[in-house]
This record gives sequence, structure tokens and C-alpha cells, in this order.
Amino acid sequence: MIDIKSQYELAIAALLHDIGKFKQRAYKGDETIFNKSISGMEGYIAKLNTQTKLYTHRHSLWTYDFFINDLKPIIDKIDFDINLKWEQIYFSSASHHNPGSDNFSNIINLADKISSSNDRSDAEQSYKRGDYYKKPLRSIFTNINTEKEISPEKSDYYYNLSSSDISSYPTNNNDLSYNLDYKSLWEEFVLSLNRLPIKLTLLEFLVKLKDLLYQYTWCIPSATNDNLNDISLYDHSVTTMAFALAIANTENGDNIRIFAADISGIQQFIFQSKYSSFKGAAKTFRGRSFIISSISNAYKIALCNELGIIPFVDLIDAGGKFTMILPSDTTLLPKIDSFVKKQDLFFFHKYQGTLCVLTDYSLSVGLNSFSKENFVETQKEIGYLLNSKKTKKFENCIRDIGFVSHDIDIDGNRCSVCGKNKITNIDKNICFNCGLIQDIGANILNKEIINFNKTHGYEIVKDVFISIDDEVNANNYFSYSLNKKSDSYPLWRLNTHSPNETFDKIAQTSIDEVGLGKSFLAYVKIDVDNLGEIFISGFPKEIYSISRYVTLSRLLNHFFNVMVKSILEKDYPEAYTVISGGDDVFIILPWNQALNFIEDLKLKFRVFCCNNHQIHFSTGIVVGYPKEPFALLNEKANYQLDDFAKEREGKDCTSYFNTLFNEKELRTLNEDSTKLRKYIENEELSSSFIYRIYSYVNDLLSEDERKKWAVYSKIRYDLVRNVNLKDEERKAQIYNFFLEHIDNYKDYSEIERFKVALIHTMYGLRKN
Repeated sequence: MIDIKSQYELAIAALLHDIGKFKQRAYKGDETIFNKSISGMEGYIAKLNTQTKLYTHRHSLWTYDFFINDLKPIIDKIDFDINLKWEQIYFSSASHHNPGSDNFSNIINLADKISSSNDRSDAEQSYKRGDYYKKPLRSIFTNINTEKEISPEKSDYYYNLSSSDISSYPTNNNDLSYNLDYKSLWEEFVLSLNRLPIKLTLLEFLVKLKDLLYQYTWCIPSATNDNLNDISLYDHSVTTMAFALAIANTENGDNIRIFAADISGIQQFIFQSKYSSFKGAAKTFRGRSFIISSISNAYKIALCNELGIIPFVDLIDAGGKFTMILPSDTTLLPKIDSFVKKQDLFFFHKYQGTLCVLTDYSLSVGLNSFSKENFVETQKEIGYLLNSKKTKKFENCIRDIGFVSHDIDIDGNRCSVCGKNKITNIDKNICFNCGLIQDIGANILNKEIINFNKTHGYEIVKDVFISIDDEVNANNYFSYSLNKKSDSYPLWRLNTHSPNETFDKIAQTSIDEVGLGKSFLAYVKIDVDNLGEIFISGFPKEIYSISRYVTLSRLLNHFFNVMVKSILEKDYPEAYTVISGGDDVFIILPWNQALNFIEDLKLKFRVFCCNNHQIHFSTGIVVGYPKEPFALLNEKANYQLDDFAKEREGKDCTSYFNTLFNEKELRTLNEDSTKLRKYIENEELSSSFIYRIYSYVNDLLSEDERKKWAVYSKIRYDLVRNVNLKDEERKAQIYNFFLEHIDNYKDYSEIERFKVALIHTMYGLRKN
């Protein structure tokens, strides 16, 4: 193990080892901007081609130039808690292609190769002069195929350069209006660095630096001389940092321990008090959801503190799953064992058995396990070991201490929110923990800073607390900004969208200006189909690498958090996010907006995934009253999703009123409902006529053959009697609309879908 000071030196050097590629492209490789001190480092930093006797990998000189001319003036102004050897950091980072005897340079060189899985040419970038800064980052999605083996090809989809979180939609090659203005993006990046506070801990500095790289380099290819140009500079940089730390802290540097974790019981924790509703439900769910999204961060801090490692060793953190790479030192294993047992006991008591962090850290592997040839098998083994822990929740608690009692009042004086703990606030009829959770849920909407700290707020994992405040607290680890008002802190990129209204008020927005419509809510569950298969067998074997795995995880997490939140803010402001992590999403919104929302989201997700027909999601929608118990509605939505939508062959469908719709059928449902509503609004048909059609459809779907055969004559009679229009063409259109949906040859599933269109229309016509 190396000391904490050295770990920070290595981490900063590894994270920024390729930053020169960014600056080199910004200045189109014009090295005339170098002063003599930079040019004079060529022989020490750049790599010598022994055949041509020319120095290659010129970006390393640009990395050194960045350190000296951009970062150093900023660093010199900051008052850090630990004094680092900055000159050594600059040299170790820039010389990773020509490491010589420098230990950190050698470690970064090795970590760099693991991260890229050796899928680049080791030769200097071959390009016509200037071509390298014209090459965009291309999408990984077009090379995903679970149905057959394919040969990987350079994608026709690429990303524009942008510092915006919501600009992650790829552009097709046919669109020539793309933006590759590296110079402007670079100047934005440097300007952001200059806004760093003058007093920072190294932990705060590195968290913020990592966030700035996310903001500015997610859209930049890490290399332009590989085959696909589909790994971002950000993903490559953070994985290189993680591997460098793991290698440096390991006894022999050859093995790495994989620590895989999965937060289990998420829905059980969020939806407690199954069969009752309670005051402050919206704040409670928001607070609990936020806690779920924060556990991985807090767990990582606590574990790394226990082991004496800085918390920058994570590879994946999305959807309640997170993976860290740790030193394989045998001396650390008892510490990890002790830590996991302590956390299991804490979770058992704190969350009454609802939440558990399943962990496996038995796998210690050689560095070659992360090569393209071996990584897929490594990933399968990690998944198998972690899945085997699902039947052994709280194994440590049960084995070591037996029965664990909890502070439950058996006389019934229990919290109205969780239904388990003793009431501590009699006025609110609530326990201490649920009171803190409701405070978190309320503060998310009106406070600015999330603090991960040692003493203040809600203890989320053992020895790590979170609080949401207007300022940074004492004893802080680091902070996040809940909005974009402050440049001092990294941005909390999670879908926490809320209209700051009660569920009753949200439901009321379903009623139109003349008082028509039911005051209902739609409870929408979304889940990406075949996600495990996509991760394990989606990529062609020859390009399956750790960086692509990390990239795919980050992109999907980004869509269902950042992109979906942006869609809600812009087009569905009354929507409320209950859960959003990885691909697992639960959103509540006015019932009459649900179909448009799903149709809109499917369209945007398809664009995000480059129109790859194999990447899609299924949806379960339940319509209910705002006063119904949310846990019960969550169960119903899960049933619609898992037992209906995901059981359909091919999946990629929506379950609505117990009826399945693919994307085309969903669009037809929306169109039919709109037409039916227009008939009523234009006074071409009456509401009572729609209700009669609904009864006829029920007869068609019944098992009584006599009812079925009587339907057709009744419908024709009703149409003639009720459609009294002078416009014969319009009259014929209305006749045909109904007769096309209901005739002797229609498939029952089509009639069922038309029935849902009628229900949807009738809900919108009811008077309140």
C-alpha cells in the first residue's frame, strides 16, 4: 500500500494523463505555441520511434503544456489540506508513453493499456495532417447485437462537441452540420477550472475535477487511431485512474480484487406501509429514493476509509449496482470482512431488513482478466458470484449474532409512515428516521448542496451521513450541487424531478378547463428489455472491453437520469419521479399524459440508441386514485410490467388496462382516443353513444355467442340513428372508423385494444 499523499499524486496524474489530446485538438496540433521549456521536454516525455528516429505520441507534450501553462497557475492559488509534489505529478502523467524508471509513469502506462484493452494501434496516430481533430466520438450502440455474431464496424452515428448534459443524442453521418469546435470547448473547460474555490481538500478537488472531465470530455474520442473511435476520453480517463490505484496498492502489482455490490430490497424500502396512505407521502418517497441513489457513494467512502484507499477505484455505479477494483493484498481481506459484517448489521437495524447491500469480493484476478480475450468471462463470473448472494441476505447477522431484535412498540404506538419504529414526533405521528427522510425529500426541492459527511444529518451507511443544506458542513467528505447555480461543486446528475405539489394537486391537472376528466394518476414503470444479455453478449467478442462495458453502463444511466429529467422538465412538468436508477424507472404523472409520455420517451430512446431495434424498454401503466396506497399501486405496476409487458414475445411493449401495445399499436391508441374525443367536442357524437359502443365491445369479448352476433346489427343501427350529419363525407368517415375497428374478422386482441381507447376517452369525458 502506498500512503494517501502518494495515492492522490498518482490519481491526479492518471486521470489527466491524456488531457493533452483535448488541448492538441483545440489548437490543431500547432506546437508553435510551446515555449522552450515545453519543447525541451520532448526527449523525456514523448516516445521515440527507433526506426524513423522521430518522437511520436505528441499529445503527451500537450499534456505537459496543460499542466505547466493551464493547471499550475490555478493550483498555486489553492490552499489544499495536503501538500503534493506537483512537478512530479506533471512529469509522471505526461511521460506515461515513455516511462523510463519513473514508477508512477509505468503504472499509468499499464493502467492505460488495461483500460483501452489494447484495442488501439501502438503506433502514432496515422492521419493526414489535421485529420485527427476532425474525427468525432462515435456511438457504441450500433455494434450491439444479441441475435447473431457480427463484425464490428465504425458507426455512422457520432456526437457533437458540447458541455451540455442533454446533448447526448447521436447524429447520423448524413447530417453534415456537426460541431467539432474543440477550441471553444477547451476554453470553456479552462474557464471552469479557473472558477475552482481557493480552499479545497484534495478529496473535494479530485471529485470536482472528475466531474469537469465528465462535463467536457464525454463527447471526445479517447483515441482517433483505433478502429471504432467509440470510447470517450472521460470513460478512458476514469478507468485508467481506478486501475492505476489498484495496481499501485497491490503487493506484487499483478492481481486485483473485484468488489461487486448490489443494493437489494429497493422497492420494499421505498414502498413500506403497504395498505395505507399517509401524510407527506410525496416527500417520503422522494427522500427514500434519494437515499437509494446515495448509498453506493456513501458505501464506497466508508469502505475506502476503512482500507486506507482514496475513493476513486469504482468502475461502475448505476441502477443500484456498483463495482470497485481493490488491491488484492491478503492483509486487507480481514479488514474487508470486518467492514462488510459491520455494514450488514447496520443495515439490518437501520432499515429493518428491507435494504441490504449484497457483496462479493472473493474474486482476485490477474490483470490479463481484463483483456479483450478474457473480460467477458470475468464479467460472467462476477455476475454469477453476486447473484449467488441473493439467497443469503444478512448471512453475517444471522450466523454471528442470531436473532436481532428491533425497537418496535408491540402495543401499536408505531410510525404512520414505516409502520415499524416507535413514534418520536407525536404531532406528526412519525418516527425519528422517517422524519429525517421527509426532511430530505422536502429539502431536495429548495436547498442547493448535498453533503456527504462524518457527523451531520441522516446516517445512510455506518459512519457516513448525508444532509441537504444551503452550505457546506464541517467534517465534510465532499459536496454536490443539486442545481447548476454553483461552479464550486460537482453536479448531482440524477432524475429527482418533482413539481413540488401533493399527489392530489398533480391528479387535478388531469381535469380540463371545462371540468371534464377524472382526477387520476398514472403510475408508470419502465425497464430495459434483455439488459443482462446486452451487457454480456451484445458486443462482438473482438471488441468486448472494460471501457465499452463502462461506457454502455454510463450511457444508459445517463439517459434514464439526465435525459429523462430534461424531458420531464420541458414537456411534463407535473410528473413526479419516484425511482430512477440505471434502467429502473418509476414515474407518476397525470393519467391523461401517460400515453404521450411513453410514446415520446420510446422515440427519444430509439434516437439515443442509434435506432438499434434490439435496444428497447417495456412499460407497465396503472391508473388509480391519488389516495390509494402507493405500495399497492407499485405492486400493480410491477405486475403490468413483469407479468404482461415483459412476457410478450419480443417485449418492447406497454401494458395499459391489462392490454398489450407495441409501439405502433400505442400510436394507434393515441390517435383513436384523439379522434373519439374530437367527435364529442365537435358534437358529432354524444358521450352516451361512446358508452354504448363500449358495452357492445364488451359483448364482443364475452363468451356468450348470442351477444357477439347481436353486436354488429346494434352498432350499425346506432350509427345510423346517432350520426346525423349533413356532410355525407364526414358521416362516412365516422361510420368507417367504428366499423373498421369492429367487424366479424377482427382479431380479439385488436378489439381489446379498441376497448382501451374507449376507456381512455371515457375517463377524459367524465365530469368532476
